[in-house]
Amino acid sequence: MSGVSLEGWRLRRRSGAARQRTLRAVVVGESTEAFECAGRLAAPRTAEVIFSVESPAAAGRAAVALAGAARASVQLDGASPCDVLILFGDDAGRARDVALWAARTCPLTALIIAARNGLELSRLAASGSGLAPQLILSPGGMPRVRLEAARLARRLDVSGAQVCVPAIGADGESADSALLLRRYATVAGVPARQISERDWRLWSEEPAPRVTPAAFIASIVAMAMAVLEDRREVLSCGAWVEGAFGLPGAFVTAPVRVGARGAEEPLALKLTLEERSLLQRAAGR
Repeated sequence: MSGVSLEGWRLRRRSGAARQRTLRAVVVGESTEAFECAGRLAAPRTAEVIFSVESPAAAGRAAVALAGAARASVQLDGASPCDVLILFGDDAGRARDVALWAARTCPLTALIIAARNGLELSRLAASGSGLAPQLILSPGGMPRVRLEAARLARRLDVSGAQVCVPAIGADGESADSALLLRRYATVAGVPARQISERDWRLWSEEPAPRVTPAAFIASIVAMAMAVLEDRREVLSCGAWVEGAFGLPGAFVTAPVRVGARGAEEPLALKLTLEERSLLQRAAGR
């Protein structure tokens, strides 16, 4: 990454010159989740979508099923340059290979590792690939956060898009691996507790919902759109955090701004000693 200016990349993405080519999203994998993600990204026509698989037969089936909404490809080399690269699957070797390809062919692309063990794979992908760690993202606790935000939105009778519930910790497969910071929940920037103390309390006392495949896919799509549109949206996903929460540099679930540069500065939150300890454990320190 030496000599590469990530800030310059943002300025180019926001300029008119950046729009001279169509933004491109590449989805790698043959799972049902990968297929659905490709279809959902292709629907708004925000970017050209390439669905990369490992066999010609799978490429043929995907091309027919996607009906021209996304282009199917067997080789990754034809997918460069791309703006966001989404890898489905929990294979460590595959994650490392895709990260190496990205670092070699399009080193400014954001890599989203769509796996339940995304933090672990992020560490492996960053190690030795040459891809900047802030460009590597994973779902982390985001699927659970989306479900909790939707539940709070129903209680308050507001749009789920207005609700933000930050979380910290690990990947979020189990109820206690990603910790919701309920006291920081907001609705359109207003603390949810101030809107309705009763509803906030009832929501915070309910058991955590089980993470569903739909919430997982929706989280991947939301991260990809935040990158493609350079939204700088605060998402509690798996990301590289350095110089915040007492971490010198680690992949953890934390509320970070996600845009064309991948993960940017985390949201400034005051954590308790127990919460800091949880982050240290999630970072493997």
